[in-house]
Amino acid sequence: MSYRNTVLFGLVLTWLLLPRFTPGPALAGQPAPVELKTAEARLLVDAQGRLAIEPADPSSPAPAPFRTPLWVLTLAEGTNVFRPGRQVTVSQAEPPRVSATSHGVRLLYDGIRHGDKLLDIQLDLTITVAGNEFHFGGTLINNCKDRIVTEWKYPILLGIEAARNAPEHVAPALLWPDGLGRRFPTRESFGSHRTADYPGMGGTMQWLAFTHGQTGLYFACHDDQCRPKTFAVATSSASAGYDVSLKHAPYCAPGERWEAPPTVLMPYRGTWHVAARHYRQWGESWLEPLPKAQWAQDSTGWLLAILKQQNGDLMWDYGKLDRLADLAEERGLDTLGLFGWAHGGHDRYYPDYIPDPKMGGPELLKQSIKKVRDRGTRVILYANGQLIDSATEFYRLQGVETMVADPRGAPAFQMYNKFKATSTPIFVTACTAAPAWQERMLALALQAHDLGADGILFDQLGVVGPKQCFTQSHGHKTPTDSDARFELLHKIARHMHQLDPQFIIMTEGVVDAEQADVAYFHGCGPGFFYYEPGPAETLFAEMFRYTYPTFTGTQRAPHPLLTRNFANFACTFGLRFEIESRYTADVKYLTTDEVPTPQEYADCNSPPDVSLVQTVPRQQSAQYMNQVAELRKQHGDLLLRGRFIDVDGLVVEGSGIVAKAFESDRQVGVILWNPGAEPRSARVSVTNCEFSAAYAPGATAAVDRNAPVEPESIRLLVWNRQ
Repeated sequence: MSYRNTVLFGLVLTWLLLPRFTPGPALAGQPAPVELKTAEARLLVDAQGRLAIEPADPSSPAPAPFRTPLWVLTLAEGTNVFRPGRQVTVSQAEPPRVSATSHGVRLLYDGIRHGDKLLDIQLDLTITVAGNEFHFGGTLINNCKDRIVTEWKYPILLGIEAARNAPEHVAPALLWPDGLGRRFPTRESFGSHRTADYPGMGGTMQWLAFTHGQTGLYFACHDDQCRPKTFAVATSSASAGYDVSLKHAPYCAPGERWEAPPTVLMPYRGTWHVAARHYRQWGESWLEPLPKAQWAQDSTGWLLAILKQQNGDLMWDYGKLDRLADLAEERGLDTLGLFGWAHGGHDRYYPDYIPDPKMGGPELLKQSIKKVRDRGTRVILYANGQLIDSATEFYRLQGVETMVADPRGAPAFQMYNKFKATSTPIFVTACTAAPAWQERMLALALQAHDLGADGILFDQLGVVGPKQCFTQSHGHKTPTDSDARFELLHKIARHMHQLDPQFIIMTEGVVDAEQADVAYFHGCGPGFFYYEPGPAETLFAEMFRYTYPTFTGTQRAPHPLLTRNFANFACTFGLRFEIESRYTADVKYLTTDEVPTPQEYADCNSPPDVSLVQTVPRQQSAQYMNQVAELRKQHGDLLLRGRFIDVDGLVVEGSGIVAKAFESDRQVGVILWNPGAEPRSARVSVTNCEFSAAYAPGATAAVDRNAPVEPESIRLLVWNRQ
């Protein structure tokens, strides 16, 4: 699937609705602020509930002192969370009662003010110390008889700047959890505002960081229930830095209370890797991953093939799966991803997946899958995890039981039109919490297993952002609780693992907590597509890859080929290869010596890069892919099963060379990638390791570690641990 469209209008409103107050001096006679300390910072809370954070290193990023508001609530008229009325945003209250506790400080707001009314809504906020962390906790108590608390922004930190000890404060760099990651070195590169909606492609993890030199500020939500939330950052109008907030959607009804998951603020010293390791350690403390099938960890990549397109173009019948396996093998790929394998073709008639008589029927499909698997190639069958075609019997009979609906009962529509000359199927979005939808998805996994496949891909469940469903009969307690993708994947993965430990679940994109149940990810989003790292580049795959060093996922390459640099990019960041055969012209490229013309793709709404198809010979692409795949298999303990460690322990001298490291228990391997058009040299040393040898794709023996790396080439340098 292609990227979903993102709309920033809501973020603009987020910041327009935030009242801005300038800091004032402490009032005469007010008690001294309550002080909390870690080894890296101290935090002050004054009698008005305002904060100041003072890092031990004055150059470290920190918010402006004693700014308000700390929180904002959105209230809706009514008592039924599934039928909220008119909404208002409020950020004023009676002054809090501030008191020191054994572990921190408590701020108790006894009422929320809206205009001249004092609403019976309490906020019981706590800030505590745990190690070097400041934990922001809170309980919302709604005793207002006719208001629902639909949103809660907390905490809000304004004016985050670095180098407060210098004459001119500066904006820190920002690490942002979009796809595999982004890094914005300047305010200009960041823009005016962004949101990260977790879980989804735009919010793949629950952390971000502001960095400056060898210092940083970690901002995260340690929510092991992985509930939907929105991180928002905007350039500050009152400083050189940024404003940041975290928004929850509690839908807290009258008479209810809601406890916020802890937000963690941690000033630190060191590179951004300190923040990534901190989030990783928190995740390891509670996430219980299913044992991963070894074949998935060892996979070099897949050939994604659409057998039948949305418009009915039949490109591969079931009898040709063996030919697809030939094409994969020629390129060093060990897996086939079969899309459009059912009667409706790709992106039509979901969630009905019936083996197509026109392609040979169910028995030929079974036989062909077995034949492919017998030769050592794995097979994954496609199913969409969240789309219902409105033209199906399933929608007619079970639509209300399964679809996401707004407060008026109207479905949420989506459209994916592959061809200009073909009418667009109209999809409605499924509620992943609906029992009927969960039953259908499990049935599809069982069907894939019965057909002999090695796994099933539930498309889009790592891509789409959280949805709110207002259909009470689905069983979710609030509209927000309807986003149950983790529960859905967990149930299916555990059921299928008991049936067959080698059968895997895949999805498109990635959300961190999905790694508990998804063995292999089909890449989608920033960092999965090709880019060349550089000082001004904002794509930053290192963020996710370093946080999760054994992550297994493909690059995203919507072409029937990889260029040398596309293959090098995947190897450098530890992503598995991907090529895609989606259109009849792609099949022509893969199976003949004829070069497709632009006109052959003219009807396609999302064609491959036609210039690549026309200029990169298929045999040349296949040969280099195979050579890199062989290098990865020969050094699989590093390049397939190893841990991505970025530049930990490395000293690299040279320009224009990308260096990334992987480690096993015994060795460290460093990939040197020269994406440029001229030979480039680099010298590398690794702390506490002894150099062993250097290797290159296609070379029959070790190569000279000191020779320049040729254009569009990679080299593997291996060290043994001492």
